[in-house]
Amino acid sequence: MPHPTIDNQTPFHFEHLVLPDGNLRPQFVGILKATFRIQQEGHLVPLKEQPGLNLAGDVFDGLDGSSTNDESRLPISAFGADNTPDAGSSGQSDEGQAANSTPSNIAYRYEPECIGLKPNTDIVVVGTGLPPGPDMPFFDCGIQVERYAKILRIFGQRQWQIEQEGEPFIQQLTTAMPTPLSYQHAFGGIDHGVMQQFGHPFDERNPIGIGYHHPDSPMREASALPLIENPKSLIQNYFDTPEPAGVGFLSPYWLERRQYAGTYDAEWEQTRSPLLPVDFNKRYFNGASRGLVANGYLLGNETVTLINIGQSKQTFSLPGLAQPKLMLRLKKKEVALAMHLDTVVVDTDDELLSLIYRCEFELPNNSRDITGIGVNVSNVQSQAISLV
Repeated sequence: MPHPTIDNQTPFHFEHLVLPDGNLRPQFVGILKATFRIQQEGHLVPLKEQPGLNLAGDVFDGLDGSSTNDESRLPISAFGADNTPDAGSSGQSDEGQAANSTPSNIAYRYEPECIGLKPNTDIVVVGTGLPPGPDMPFFDCGIQVERYAKILRIFGQRQWQIEQEGEPFIQQLTTAMPTPLSYQHAFGGIDHGVMQQFGHPFDERNPIGIGYHHPDSPMREASALPLIENPKSLIQNYFDTPEPAGVGFLSPYWLERRQYAGTYDAEWEQTRSPLLPVDFNKRYFNGASRGLVANGYLLGNETVTLINIGQSKQTFSLPGLAQPKLMLRLKKKEVALAMHLDTVVVDTDDELLSLIYRCEFELPNNSRDITGIGVNVSNVQSQAISLV
């Protein structure tokens, strides 16, 4: 059977996938990925060689925030089969519960891009928080895209100490340093000190973080605090459990996303397995942190402001590309599909901006229904010239 003809009339990378939907029906997914170089003064230039889809993802590897691309560590199903709790439980849980299995140690730098259309735009930052001056105990950094914003406070290394009266206090060890914006440096993690007593106690919102203490554990000196916090909810007490603060991708295993995965109980096992639960919510596919998931889709031309990420301040506008149009040619009909901007990644480490547009369509039978695909962005040439 011949492959469908692809007519990509844009300078950007296009791929299509056929994935099972929640009821295992074949679903066409069109993906257009536009990558730009972020230059000085906010100029954006489309890369001459557009990178393809990152199918495996790119994860932070180690507490120094370095990254790796290791497909063997990513048992990720595009539609959640490997990202859900054990059957007999729901996707919801309280932070700090003991788990029956080791929590995922995956911290995404870039998520796998082989998924279907997200219901909202994810706004994600890949970068390093940079102190604006020397010898600062802490500094703030953040991003704003129109009304969506996130501010982080970056500290130097700190630890808990215990006074003679038994009261804990925070001891500052170092000044703030350049810090990769990974959830490895945010609140969360495992309480290794009480694993024999309580199984495997960890913060289900961020199993790879720092600073979590089981509520029944004794206070211990020299326990590390996170480097990254939310300035509006700073840690004050030893057993505080603030929401992990970050601007990167959340793992689909973590509670913030898993709560949308649905209920996997005996009824599901008997009546729907291996289909997704009836209460599965596609919000599960949104991987951005809370506050950076848009209400619907961004359209382009939105102003982006970065503070102390990569440099002291940077402002630019998202490209004002017209909504990409896709013509799906099947054996018996043609279908016009509008593509939606569902992922924006600002990478200040590599000075790149990635925009990912997706569309979906349920196929009558299977991938052999597809005879041709056409993709077009009506104003791409004028936009490319204006961005140089």
